Amino acid sequence: MLIKPIVVFAYSFEHQKTYDFLVFLKLHGFDNVFVIAAPKIVLKNACENSPFSPLKQELLGLNTRVICEIFNYNYLESSHDDENKIKGFLDKNGSPKLAVISGARILKQSVISLFEEGVVNFHPGKIPETSGLDSFYWMIKNGSLPGTTVHFIDKKVDAGDLIFFHVLELSEADTPRDLNWLLYQNQLSAFKRFLNLIWSGCEIKGTPLFRPYKNTPFLEADKEKVLQSFEIWKKTILDTQAQIKKCYEAVKTNDCMVLTKNFSPFVLNYKNSSGRTLLAESAYYHSYDVFKELIKLGADLDAVNDKGTTVLMYAKTILLENETIDGLNFIEYILSIGGRVDVKDFYGRSVFDYIHPEKKKIISILAEKKNEFY
Repeated sequence: MLIKPIVVFAYSFEHQKTYDFLVFLKLHGFDNVFVIAAPKIVLKNACENSPFSPLKQELLGLNTRVICEIFNYNYLESSHDDENKIKGFLDKNGSPKLAVISGARILKQSVISLFEEGVVNFHPGKIPETSGLDSFYWMIKNGSLPGTTVHFIDKKVDAGDLIFFHVLELSEADTPRDLNWLLYQNQLSAFKRFLNLIWSGCEIKGTPLFRPYKNTPFLEADKEKVLQSFEIWKKTILDTQAQIKKCYEAVKTNDCMVLTKNFSPFVLNYKNSSGRTLLAESAYYHSYDVFKELIKLGADLDAVNDKGTTVLMYAKTILLENETIDGLNFIEYILSIGGRVDVKDFYGRSVFDYIHPEKKKIISILAEKKNEFY
């Protein structure tokens, strides 16, 4: 399969995230890569001695130009706000439609608009709770779950359309320094997940991010105060992660008692590392009682995963192996509460496209519902 060309907004100097992103692209078979590398700018009031400053490893003089020469990637050194220079570079190289950010200042709308499919950012933390440069500290202060927000950007800082949130699991032994490192590794893991979406051939779509406010930078003294509450935050996050885990286990065993005991509104439309909500998971496992309970609690029947897989599509999976009466009744129930057969995933396929013609019973049930939409 021909992999689409991809542009990387990066820094020209030695930069760990740029290095890792370019290596990941090469390892995942991306050869048609175009790098736009901005020169270093010394930021006013930047704190070089912070224990949580950008992570650095010994890159052995491998600045971005050298890496691109080794990988045979197309390279342009340019300020990221030089729209004309960037456009000329893109036009010369077939006008790639998609870009990712390994390192960049704020991109203006005219630069973003050069990419038909969008520009994707990997933000350490949940947006809007951790928007801004001090996301690490806002994560703790706002009691936010750790992870990486993968999103299409727009002219607002840390806004745009959410592609997925990549969850980070904490452990009891983790320190603030550990968290800083784990968040970085989580960004790389999120980048790998994103590349796998491209490899799968599906269209990459997002849903609007709600960012009603903009977080301000922390003073150094305020950062110290936030770190003093790290253990309290960690305990809350560990409890929440345990709660989520128990809910997902309850789904697999169709145990409504365990589900309701550990349930909170936050968990209702939470998505795990596979992009599945509790409702999607219960549909997949045909956990009928839990499914109905989640619907009663207000679960989103229209929620989809990274690839646009619907709850109805999950429900048919096990049924295809064995068309049981209970399974067919489950499908009918989903249809009766609004499950749509006409919705297509990000490959452009509906539930019918995943069912072999021999499965006549399930097709007849779905086809009857389909008539309502055509």
